[in-house]
Amino acid sequence: AAILSGGSLASPNIERDSFAAIMGGNGNIIDTAGAFSSIAGGRHNYVNGPFSVIAGGESNTIVMDSADHNSIGGGLSNIEYDPSYGVIAGGAFNCLGPDSWSSTVAGGWFDSIQSSLCFLGAGQENKIDSFCTYSSLTGEVAPI
Repeated sequence: AAILSGGSLASPNIERDSFAAIMGGNGNIIDTAGAFSSIAGGRHNYVNGPFSVIAGGESNTIVMDSADHNSIGGGLSNIEYDPSYGVIAGGAFNCLGPDSWSSTVAGGWFDSIQSSLCFLGAGQENKIDSFCTYSSLTGEVAPI
């Protein structure tokens, strides 16, 4: 059974999987591949991967039906594009790419991981590229 609450006439919450939950906020969507996923609140968040959660924030996205067991804590416009077991704790405009399974971005601004089993603490415009498995960056502001 699905749980659906919150939303408004102008910006309803939408659940397209019968084993998912949206607990509040508005404009949130759990799509057809979002089995056993949840969105706790926030605005305009989107999940289309199984066993995933977005706790809140705005315009955060977990995409691709094979993007399973992922979480986004909150923040703004963070995206997990087809990893598995990925975590973005918060921040804004952070990205986990398709090869970044089991990687974590703790926070920051415009940070990106494109490799698996990596950790990026925070900072601005930092990137861990493909083929950099097991890399760690605690955070800094990338040079301009």
